[in-house]
Amino acid sequence: IFINGDKVSRDDVESGQHKPEDDHFFPYDLYRKGIAGQEINNILNIHFLNGDENSRKKHRLPSEWLQERIEDIGVDSIAVEKYFASQLLPFKTIKDVRRYERAFRNKGLRAKQKRFERSYQNFLWRRFKLFERTLDRLQNGRAK
Repeated sequence: IFINGDKVSRDDVESGQHKPEDDHFFPYDLYRKGIAGQEINNILNIHFLNGDENSRKKHRLPSEWLQERIEDIGVDSIAVEKYFASQLLPFKTIKDVRRYERAFRNKGLRAKQKRFERSYQNFLWRRFKLFERTLDRLQNGRAK
């Protein structure tokens, strides 16, 4: 479910080949800029958006794109928190996302690379734990 309450269906995001619907939460552009390596393609960096939303997002960092969309749509913090939860993202607020993105705002490529690696690994680990808890809960027959 996106922050405006619209459901994101599998039909909207699945494709045989890479299409705009295939999205990285932290953008692939970080790889193109030399900040991130191939680890940007980690399955835990997958984010489900329909094509229109992904076109709006482009190569921007998540906090920039989400802040703009929150203002455009006019949603409250509860909707944002539900969005993060529905995507199994380890955040509750845009401020949480910005903390991770500090690594990409350093001066100098080498500093960005080192800080990105630490921040990104922490993001992946926290997201993995969310997936693990969700799968354990579902496997044990608990829906919530």
